[in-house]
Amino acid sequence: MAVTPKWDQVENGLAELDQFRVLHPTLAALRGLIATLRVDSRFAEVEPGLSLATLTLRLRDRSRYLAVAWNEDPPSFMVSFVDPPLEFSERRAVPPANVVAALVDYLDHIRS
Repeated sequence: MAVTPKWDQVENGLAELDQFRVLHPTLAALRGLIATLRVDSRFAEVEPGLSLATLTLRLRDRSRYLAVAWNEDPPSFMVSFVDPPLEFSERRAVPPANVVAALVDYLDHIRS
């Protein structure tokens, strides 16, 4: 499975945010998630991106995409759909142990 270079671009974007100490817990959580997603074949067709300190996951030819942010209290990933122009919906807190399965479900919903 080829790993898209866009994952590297996201990692580079996170590195630029390292200067902001307050973001370190968020960056650590996102790096752990990215390390998992980039080698998971279920995410092979996903185009990752970064908006501030939020991971975005897009499917080609789809306007709806996912936003994945880190929440420290309680520790969880906030996952939601994003529709143009910038409307968030079906937002939910997902424990780190369940986030990959939740993202697969969200992506399946976008595909359908």
